[in-house]
Amino acid sequence: MSYLVLVVNDDPDNLQMFRDVLEYSGYQATTREQPDDLVPEVVRMQPDVIILDWVYGREELGLQVIDDLLTSDLPQPPSLIVCSAAVRQVKDIEATLVGKGVQVLYKPFEMQTLQHALKLATVGLAGRSTDPADFNRRGPWTALPDLN
Repeated sequence: MSYLVLVVNDDPDNLQMFRDVLEYSGYQATTREQPDDLVPEVVRMQPDVIILDWVYGREELGLQVIDDLLTSDLPQPPSLIVCSAAVRQVKDIEATLVGKGVQVLYKPFEMQTLQHALKLATVGLAGRSTDPADFNRRGPWTALPDLN
């Protein structure tokens, strides 16, 4: 089964890199440059995994986007991975993110580390529940190691 991964990142070069790696790894990939109105798009697309940046432009929107996704009534809640170079900002809230079932991947990273995060994110999705209450019970997720 090929999983659909939505990548939200404001850097076109990063989006292309993610698309290349995801497709090489056997995933279907779609991208967006901004997180605006993401929930309706997620409802329409029903991605299995969303990879989110933390900072868009100069605004730290990652937590707001995650909270919007976690509190919405999505028919099939996706697994979430925060992927960011904003190491200091994300480290400050990493425990909270992991507690919400969100994986954390710091840039720069190796392709194998992204592939590992995607395997964790897709564990059990073939028989997943469509109950939005299960969104926070996908774990056990842990933050991925900082490779720097």
